[in-house]
Amino acid sequence: MIPKGSVVAVDTETTGLNAWKGDRPYAISFCNEQGETGFERWSVDPRDRSSRCPPRKFRRLQRWLGNRKITKVFQNAKFDLTMLRSTGFTIAGRVEELQFAVHALDSLEKLALKGLVRKFLGEDRTRGEGDQAQLKRSVMRARRKAKVEGWPAADHWMADAWLGDPELLETYARKDALDTMVLWLHFSRECKREKVWKNYERERNLLRVTMAMETRGIFCDVKIASESVERAEDRAEKHQRSIEKHAPGLNPGSPKQLSEVLFTDLGLDPVTFTPSGQPSTDAKVMEALDHPLPRAIVKYRAALKEADFFRKYGALADENGIVHPNFRQLGARTSRYSCAQPNLQNVPNALTTRGSEPIQARTCFGPRKDHVWWHFDYSQLEVRIFADVAREEGMLEAMREGRDLHTTAANRAWGGQGNPAAIRAAEHALELDGSGLDEKSPEVRAALDEYGCLELPEDIASAWLRSFSWDIVAAEKSLRKKVSRAKAKMLVFLKVFGGGANAAMDLIGCDFAEAVLTLQEYDDAFPRISEFQAHLSREAMRNGCIRTRFGYRLGVDRDKPYRAVNYEVQGSAAGLLKKVTQDTYDFLKAEGLCWGCTSFTKTCNPEGAHIVLTIHDELVFEVHRSRAKKRLARRIRSIMEDHGGALGVSVPVEMAITKDFWVNKRGAKLDGR
Repeated sequence: MIPKGSVVAVDTETTGLNAWKGDRPYAISFCNEQGETGFERWSVDPRDRSSRCPPRKFRRLQRWLGNRKITKVFQNAKFDLTMLRSTGFTIAGRVEELQFAVHALDSLEKLALKGLVRKFLGEDRTRGEGDQAQLKRSVMRARRKAKVEGWPAADHWMADAWLGDPELLETYARKDALDTMVLWLHFSRECKREKVWKNYERERNLLRVTMAMETRGIFCDVKIASESVERAEDRAEKHQRSIEKHAPGLNPGSPKQLSEVLFTDLGLDPVTFTPSGQPSTDAKVMEALDHPLPRAIVKYRAALKEADFFRKYGALADENGIVHPNFRQLGARTSRYSCAQPNLQNVPNALTTRGSEPIQARTCFGPRKDHVWWHFDYSQLEVRIFADVAREEGMLEAMREGRDLHTTAANRAWGGQGNPAAIRAAEHALELDGSGLDEKSPEVRAALDEYGCLELPEDIASAWLRSFSWDIVAAEKSLRKKVSRAKAKMLVFLKVFGGGANAAMDLIGCDFAEAVLTLQEYDDAFPRISEFQAHLSREAMRNGCIRTRFGYRLGVDRDKPYRAVNYEVQGSAAGLLKKVTQDTYDFLKAEGLCWGCTSFTKTCNPEGAHIVLTIHDELVFEVHRSRAKKRLARRIRSIMEDHGGALGVSVPVEMAITKDFWVNKRGAKLDGR
């Protein structure tokens, strides 16, 4: 029976974690505000793990789930709602999410129910004779019997809990619902007391958008994915034969064997060492070693990795070739979205990936038939936010005037008349400091021929740089180099992430002394940045948290206050992305282009426009070709460029289009007819 009440916690027990691949609920537990619990269960067919709620019970549960006057509280609402919808239930009324309340109050807090129970209710149900431990033992016994019968088993014992002792399962499920309600009453009250309820409401409202993205999903050409697996495995086999030729019997997956062959048998010099003092055999080392064996190993590893990507994509696609990823609204401590099963925010792209063997895994993804993808991506968003929150006028002025920020930064730090750092940068560009090769490029030779009559390196560098009006970026460009601009770009991100000289060494590729000098030159050019970093770190140490430009309160570990800058910048970027995700969704829904994908089986507007991906600073829309007009694209861009006054800088958005497959994405212009 379902307990009476206007606010009731709800939890499902399911045969697995992926509703899109056939996992289904078989039990629901309830708990009201008075602590009264309820439990409903139906059978699972052990032969195929299918579960179907009997019609009479279904109608009774549907009346309750569809009652708009009852607020339903969940601990992982997206999962439970998806599972309930997969069975045909329609959920109405207000939905509350415990995880959002926990995160709004303390973004550093872990969200798993058992951990919250242990910490805030003082119970550990996973050890000793707790209800979970007892249930697990009964399930493991039942799984052994099921194996004898030839019944399929799940990867995790909990998905087979329906096989275990019915009374233990009911006790366990009722306790989950009770814990959810008790914790909800505590955290919802604290959110209001600490004045973070507004943050909670924003996440709660965004839940329907997240579910719409997952329900819509993206198309994966399973045939291409399968063929890509075969090609990658063929390459891996070819490279394995090459490995066997150079080192018979070597297991390329064994770091110990690999180290012995490379650095003992072949006598190669180690590049770096592990913390235990052993020669490292990681990817960077393999790429740096000049020998056919490590080169073959790099290619072998890349081929296996590529095969794994395509194999996973194909396996996760449903019968229509649609992949439904798991978008997590609280995936990062900065409140940024993350993605899993599969991670579509990190699909390898050979066009932008560094390394000797880049992987291209975007060839199997693309828009549905008669649709296109519109990619709207913020231009230098985190850098713009960083300049804004730091109030660094040199950067802000460049943005207002439409100048390239990294070029401006490079010239402030390593350009300009009377700047000693500019002379050093010019000497480096002309290879007067001994940094270049013996055989200089034609451009460098021409510059040295013109100014070589001067005796001192600093005089040559000064005369050469003067001919470019002390613009180090333009001067380096004449030599086909981008050293200073690249350095400026890397350092601004280094500042955002709170890195120091050690991190600068790796980024720039220099020794420690040069890294310290480079950072000092950058700080001299932009003094407000260091002041801002110090101020925010002190605030984080004092309060244990910071507030972003969009009002989110983010916890910062007091032992690692340097993270505060990254949390401020990335958290503000996350706030903007979530705002415009909600705003564009509301716009498309108001225009009748998106119906919200509220049903598990009902197709979204087949001739509309839908948000299908959020990738860091980018939103991807799938638009029917009949609707793919510039007027609509301009309206979406306008909505995304409106930060509502939360920032002191503009946030320009660039657009690209995918017409067939993601790998063929191309830039697009919205100005003009």
